[in-house]
Amino acid sequence: MTLVILATLGTIMFGVATPTEGAACGAIGSLVLTLVYRKMTWNNLLTSMYRTVEISAMILLLCAASNFFGAVFSRLGSALLLTKLLIGMKLDPMFMLIGILALVFVLGWPLEWVPIVLIIIPILMPWCASWATTSLGSAPWWP
Repeated sequence: MTLVILATLGTIMFGVATPTEGAACGAIGSLVLTLVYRKMTWNNLLTSMYRTVEISAMILLLCAASNFFGAVFSRLGSALLLTKLLIGMKLDPMFMLIGILALVFVLGWPLEWVPIVLIIIPILMPWCASWATTSLGSAPWWP
């Protein structure tokens, strides 16, 4: 077990590999250990491959569902409703910045980055443009 941890984290910590490459080194270390302990059989190999495909399919299903949720949320006009609500609140910009960061942080748990962008940008860009226009006199990034 220590060999697998060393193969994974050691290569990352010593700068030999990126995290993805470190994961591959850990997988190779696990394969080597199963061969050394003579636990590798065709049945075990097929079972581990089946479980890998099963877990990967679940993760990809979650990614697809979060992308679908983000697209539906944006298309139903929820973004426009929330934008009007935010503009009408007249909150302090620093408070809103902290709120935006907290919202992105919380949304990062169940959603991928694509739906977060699809949800956050249509809501917050009009608010940012409105704030910049009223506070700074112009909004250079907003067309």
